[in-house]
Amino acid sequence: MAFTDTDRVDWPRLRTALLLVGLFVVLWLTMSLVTSATLVRPFVVAGDSMSPTLEHGERLAALLPGAPERRDIVILDAPPQAKAPRGSTFVKRVVAISGDVVSCCSSGQLVVNGEAVSEPYAVRSQPEIARVRVPEGDVFVLGDNRLDSEDSRSWGPVRANFVIGRVVARGAIAIALSPLVLGGVVALALTLAFWYFWVRHRSRRGVESRSSPEQ
Repeated sequence: MAFTDTDRVDWPRLRTALLLVGLFVVLWLTMSLVTSATLVRPFVVAGDSMSPTLEHGERLAALLPGAPERRDIVILDAPPQAKAPRGSTFVKRVVAISGDVVSCCSSGQLVVNGEAVSEPYAVRSQPEIARVRVPEGDVFVLGDNRLDSEDSRSWGPVRANFVIGRVVARGAIAIALSPLVLGGVVALALTLAFWYFWVRHRSRRGVESRSSPEQ
């Protein structure tokens, strides 16, 4: 069988393509790991303790880390006093921070520093807890669904370093902010930049070699 010039493999271009693909994969994996460890982490809601604000199975993106503030929805590691397997995580709302005095929930009302807190998002319950001063370095967390939530009413205040991150997105936006997607975007940008400057460098070298006078 005879081969024409058009049947020949363009090895330089093939090597370039394989190099770029390999570079992209390495950068993608690296940036995804870095993003997950330092910036954003994905989570999926398990249970109804934050209903109706967050529903079971809903996807979330949590920003890492940061000092939690009142009303922040946070992801936290299960504290030692929680009735959950080791390694479990919870999603709760921070209702009080270090130094606050909190009581909950007389007639369903949350009181922080002597002031009733408006909670249009909460499904309230009757059980009360005594006034508690939140120690330094702790937070007080509750589920929005007070009828079906294990939280600081039974745990007490939780060390702030148990907080993994603050929920900043949900649904499709949370998927777009996932480490794999963010890592892929950054990796693609870096790969294209490498390709652009590499091609320019090779083109410049080619021009210089053609313009060099013969000896």
